[in-house]
Amino acid sequence: MINQTLLRQIPSMDKLLSQLKEVIFFDIDETILKQVTSDYLDQLRHQIRDGQIKSLSSDEIVDEILLLLENFNKGKIKPLINGTGIIVHTNLGRSIYSETVLESAFSKLRTYNNLEFDLSTGKRGERYGLVESLICHLTGAESAIVVNNNAAAVLLILSALAQNKKVLLSRGECVEIGGSFRLPDVMRLSGSQLHEVGTTNKTHLSDYQMNVDDETAMILKVHTSNYKVVGFTSEVEMATLANMRQAFFPKLILYEDLGSGQLIETDEGEPTVRASLSAGADLVSFSGDKLLGGPQAGIIVGQKALIDQLKTHPLLRALRIDKASLVLLETTLLEYIKKKSHVTIPTQRYMHRSPQAIKACVQSFIEAYQEETSLKLSLQSTQSQVGGGSLPLKSYDSYALKLEDPHHKLSANQMHERLRQAQVPVIGRIQANTLFIDFRTIETSAFSDLLRAIKTLEVEHESE
Repeated sequence: MINQTLLRQIPSMDKLLSQLKEVIFFDIDETILKQVTSDYLDQLRHQIRDGQIKSLSSDEIVDEILLLLENFNKGKIKPLINGTGIIVHTNLGRSIYSETVLESAFSKLRTYNNLEFDLSTGKRGERYGLVESLICHLTGAESAIVVNNNAAAVLLILSALAQNKKVLLSRGECVEIGGSFRLPDVMRLSGSQLHEVGTTNKTHLSDYQMNVDDETAMILKVHTSNYKVVGFTSEVEMATLANMRQAFFPKLILYEDLGSGQLIETDEGEPTVRASLSAGADLVSFSGDKLLGGPQAGIIVGQKALIDQLKTHPLLRALRIDKASLVLLETTLLEYIKKKSHVTIPTQRYMHRSPQAIKACVQSFIEAYQEETSLKLSLQSTQSQVGGGSLPLKSYDSYALKLEDPHHKLSANQMHERLRQAQVPVIGRIQANTLFIDFRTIETSAFSDLLRAIKTLEVEHESE
């Protein structure tokens, strides 16, 4: 039965707005104030009708609405501490920017700039040309173009160069990436015709060769950066495909989607963009915000004649990179040109951070703050990963802060939930009913925020 008495106790909109205006300590638009208040009252009435609320307080209603307004005024995107052990965490913003990159980019973004203006001629310029020479220098490509992400790069290439034509793809490379986003869907949207060759675990040169005909425009190779098929497997390398093309199919386009975008040769085994081009790929595309460590972008490199076709395709306008991302990409690439990426680009720095340095960081935190909390803080060896669909089989030795309630009143899940609600949220990892905060991606500058979050558990613990 609906509690009509409670419904009648809800203050009027005018009364609430008057009370709120007396206590609000920040600027907010009058329309927003009314909308948030109205939405809250609608929700309140719904909860009363469902029997979820048994009593009402006018002061509590004002406090609840004030909290909603504060959160609205602050925005929903928050800085947080990544203690998951995943460096390129897709849900936490992937690669983060370095202070060096941000400072350089800010000076170019806070004023007008030559985004599409040629300073030498005084005429309209091309935004892609601003980073093209940097990309070509770093990859060895003839030409380059940048769009807003790598899925857009794939869509543009297939739409411009293979529409209504067959594209051969190994069945073992027919990938799905995050959010149930599948490569065949992109290919279908582009108008190209997917033709799978080989099997899930084995694809041979003959599988490609037997399926090339007059309707075939391209062979697409996709680097399976977010999974690996191991065991009884085989795939055809780009160099082998290039030799086949040279001998039999000179008009066939060889395109490799590398995804992760590794520019520097390392011992991790991730193929570099330069190596793919050197092996014979006509076009290579990759992401800007994965291993490259920059902003979201889809970077396409390769033969100038093919890139020129992409530059004139109508779809490019819809997929073009925005001003801020382009400036951030340029400043990120300049760190590679200066050979400072391993120091100044956080993604690269975290990948190569030594376990000894991480261990010392955790120990330093425990020594400095154990006395300030009744929770038990201890050192725990663990494993970190790159994430972001990169190096799925690669783990890095790391160290984590182990958080335990010695009184066993707070479970790992309870602690983690409350850390997520801190002023600066902390995202960790739960294993075997124990909460860990991996320090691979945590700087000493975050210690005070981490401690403040941990101390909120103290407040909650005392109230238990």
